[in-house]
Amino acid sequence: MAKVIDRSDLKADSDKILKESKRHIFSTGVEDSAHDLTELNCTFGLAKMLIAQEELGFDKSAFFVSTPDQTVTRNVDRWESGISYGGIYNWGNDKDKITFPDIRPNACGMLVAGLWEKQDENILLKRLIDQTKKETQIAGMPVEWDMFKSNHFLDIFETVEVKDGVSFDYPYALVLHMGCPEMKTESGVGFGLYEDWSLIESDDVRIVRTPYGDIPILMDGMAEKYLNLALFADQFSNERREVLVNMLFEDAEIIYNDVHQCLKGLNTAYIGTHDLRKYSTKDLIPVTFNADYPAYLFTKTPNLNPEIIDKLNFTEISKELGIYEKLKEVDFLPHGGGYALSEKSTCDSVFQLKDGARLYRMKMAKTGSHFWIRNPSQIPFYYRDKKVFDKTIELELGVPQVELNPQIILKI
Repeated sequence: MAKVIDRSDLKADSDKILKESKRHIFSTGVEDSAHDLTELNCTFGLAKMLIAQEELGFDKSAFFVSTPDQTVTRNVDRWESGISYGGIYNWGNDKDKITFPDIRPNACGMLVAGLWEKQDENILLKRLIDQTKKETQIAGMPVEWDMFKSNHFLDIFETVEVKDGVSFDYPYALVLHMGCPEMKTESGVGFGLYEDWSLIESDDVRIVRTPYGDIPILMDGMAEKYLNLALFADQFSNERREVLVNMLFEDAEIIYNDVHQCLKGLNTAYIGTHDLRKYSTKDLIPVTFNADYPAYLFTKTPNLNPEIIDKLNFTEISKELGIYEKLKEVDFLPHGGGYALSEKSTCDSVFQLKDGARLYRMKMAKTGSHFWIRNPSQIPFYYRDKKVFDKTIELELGVPQVELNPQIILKI
């Protein structure tokens, strides 16, 4: 069993700890109930990280900076760990040998390809069903096709508009959005990304018990092994998307293929966010919304630059916390609109259970009734569109260069 460090005695200082944790959240999210709920939940998760950092002798540097699509996660374990979706977590300079597996990076990503021919819906559907029934291996491991899971999909679009000077001549495009379930649990490459760390016997695994629940921490050699697994999963995930597209289409020309839910180092995680640091200002990056709204291919702009940081009122507090220079290194885009709660409601109360889990009281706008939930999967949801698009433009996070109109959406 992992070594347990009990700091549940900090309950007496809970208000002070949560207040400090809130200062470590830098939100650019749209204002709606999904954003407000996830930001509240994020406060508890960051509090656990900060407690763990201090207990293990590291600077209390953990912070979260969100993209405009910041929202709830429908992964129950990630939610109950206090993790927000749509942004970047950072807790060091990527040299500190400590990592937080509760973030649950799963190498989910997106592929964009240009198409020259219009697709026949029935032929494409049959081909997809036939191909995903075949046994496929990558790096000697069987592929588990998972397009029916979560918000994974294969979309076919018609090109509506291309800005002047942009190299995109295709009349049609596809966007493939898939994860990497093969490495969530133990596989041929070792332990899983979603391991139950409390059961792992290792001197490099700690479980810190806090007033907000337990948090597992991987240190030293185990942290490095976990990062190597996550990086391998990223490569595997990119390849499996490319393999599927090549199986389905003869004329597809891939222009983008990368993960947006991943570890980028020992101390940095991207959760539902495009990392643009390695891309040029000519590369096209996908941002998709719901089926009734266009998708776009963006080009990057340098962000978060000092002007935007100041506009968001992040300058003073980030300098106080010693993370201003890290914010200046951020260059990101939302990967989609994110979830919105279909029931108009606001969270007006939180009740903590003995195990650190939380119950949220949602006040319904129409009736004023109270709806208690433990996680957002218990509420109907839909996908946002224009709000996130407008906020992305307002903050100058990128420039929409190609507009795509949805034609076919496959989730099987």
